[in-house]
Amino acid sequence: MKILAIDTTGAVSSTALIEKDSARARVLAEFAINDGRNHSLSIMPAVARLLETSDHGLAGVDFLACASGPGSFTGLRIGAATVRALAHGLFLATGRPAAIIPVSSLDALAYNIYDTSRIIVPVMDARRGEVYSALYKWCGFRLSRLTEYLNAGLEEVLTLAARQGADAVFTGDGVVPYGAAIRAKGFDTAPEYFLRQRAGAVGMLAAGADPSEYADYRTFLPFYLRKPQAERESAGSSGQVINHE
Repeated sequence: MKILAIDTTGAVSSTALIEKDSARARVLAEFAINDGRNHSLSIMPAVARLLETSDHGLAGVDFLACASGPGSFTGLRIGAATVRALAHGLFLATGRPAAIIPVSSLDALAYNIYDTSRIIVPVMDARRGEVYSALYKWCGFRLSRLTEYLNAGLEEVLTLAARQGADAVFTGDGVVPYGAAIRAKGFDTAPEYFLRQRAGAVGMLAAGADPSEYADYRTFLPFYLRKPQAERESAGSSGQVINHE
């Protein structure tokens, strides 16, 4: 089984090809771009480059995996549109309806840090002084989420981490603007190369997903932890919230 994974939830456009057999899953190839370009300009060329250099064609892919959120609203929409287009292209080429395997971007960030007894706290910069976050811990070979997915102020997340009564390490792009405040509370922050979204992590988590979690590519939508700014402003001015995808 081969899984083509993408992540466009943050600043990085990332794609990876995962192979899974009865014994294990492994990353066959991974490609990432972090040069500030819009994902709409970078993700499809990245996918094409990945498949070309790994000597694979889209027809050889069995499933698509997507970092489904939370994250940048524009990035989420581009990611969803990309995997839906790829899945439809795969259907046209093979006649097989390709399922999409959604993976939380926070789960994937936490998965970057392994072999630790500490609490893992991914924080994604949600702007306006807020972060997307959750708390995790490794239980044997299983990554366990300890809290709900959060859209909260940094201080609330720091308080939750302190209440766990154990050391914590923070990762994710939120460490860039908030690293000093995190370390001032006595917590560690991961090195730069662990802070960014990786499609390899998305694909590896997708490889272990239960089929009940798979989504039909025709109806797949990203996971918005909060409403886009335009909707929040509309609700504040009129008392109503406009529909969103």
